[in-house]
Amino acid sequence: MIKYLEESTNNVKSRRKFSKMMQIIVYLVIWSMSIIVFWIGGRLDAMGYSLAVFYLVLPITTFVISIFMGKDNSWANYKWLMLLFFGVMYMLALYATFSLANAIAFDKNNLPKVADMLPGILCSAAGLLTGTIINAIKTKKSH
Repeated sequence: MIKYLEESTNNVKSRRKFSKMMQIIVYLVIWSMSIIVFWIGGRLDAMGYSLAVFYLVLPITTFVISIFMGKDNSWANYKWLMLLFFGVMYMLALYATFSLANAIAFDKNNLPKVADMLPGILCSAAGLLTGTIINAIKTKKSH
């Protein structure tokens, strides 16, 4: 009986770890694809690319994944550190696309700005808050 409980606990821990890892991997794949699309041809239509990626794809992805993180108790206090992760990734997306293209074209290095983190942080905060509220409502209903 004890061995069964131990195996069951290990399975749950393993699934939680896998779920957390998949959330990060999904975000990183979408983030990477947005950078690749820019360098393959997105820079030819800079306005369309920036509207699609920086106002739709990255914010929606950040918000949705943050909801899952907010709902998941296994993130515990680390989920609030993810605000910085999403902020840095948003800033790096700007830097890896337009700033880098500008640096290459004009031989001028434009360093990333801390203020560029704000959209990623805000989208993530909204998602984490939404997920935390959903989790609290579910917990309250089950008790």
